[in-house]
Amino acid sequence: MMDQVLDLLPKTNRFIIENNVKFYNSYFKQTKKKYYVENTLKDEKNFISFLRKNNKILLNLKAISNVMLKYFILELVFEDVLRNVEIIKMDKEDYIERQDMLKE
Repeated sequence: MMDQVLDLLPKTNRFIIENNVKFYNSYFKQTKKKYYVENTLKDEKNFISFLRKNNKILLNLKAISNVMLKYFILELVFEDVLRNVEIIKMDKEDYIERQDMLKE
């Protein structure tokens, strides 16, 4: 099935995955394609483990609870997130609030 996906999207070099990281890691190593692991709401319970296990992360702030979102948007926490996450997906309001930090 993955071969069919790559045949449909031959120029795509980066993919986003949510689960089966071992399988995709093995598969994409053979194809020299890259991937990002995106968090889901179910990852929130063990979020520190999620961050430790995965090194190419797409942090989806839309897929976490409001309590966690308020924590991630704190300036000190957000600085650390920026150092350890490849891509951040967020609402426009959150982007505007942290725009200065994102441009540095």
